[in-house]
Amino acid sequence: MYIIYRTLTQFSGVILSLVLSKRIKDNKEIPERVVEKKGIGQRLRPTGKLLWIHAASVGESQSALILIKHISKIMPNIKILVTTGTVTSCELMEQRLPSNAF
Repeated sequence: MYIIYRTLTQFSGVILSLVLSKRIKDNKEIPERVVEKKGIGQRLRPTGKLLWIHAASVGESQSALILIKHISKIMPNIKILVTTGTVTSCELMEQRLPSNAF
């Protein structure tokens, strides 16, 4: 069983790279942010409390914005990490997030 697991995990990196390359070519990924899809963040973790919200689509992003703005009002010292699943939802969030969210 261990050998099967090791074999699959070794190939998963190659497969992920191929899938991400195709998605970049199809304009479904932002090339500068592809490393984030591999679990490598580009920012340092801010000090203090951090809330992580994931919004997969544009619709979820719009709903999450309402929640994020409300949380920001009642907890102004909290930092909010927002992750998204699509280029469009990422662009939407970058334009509309409050200053304590990224």
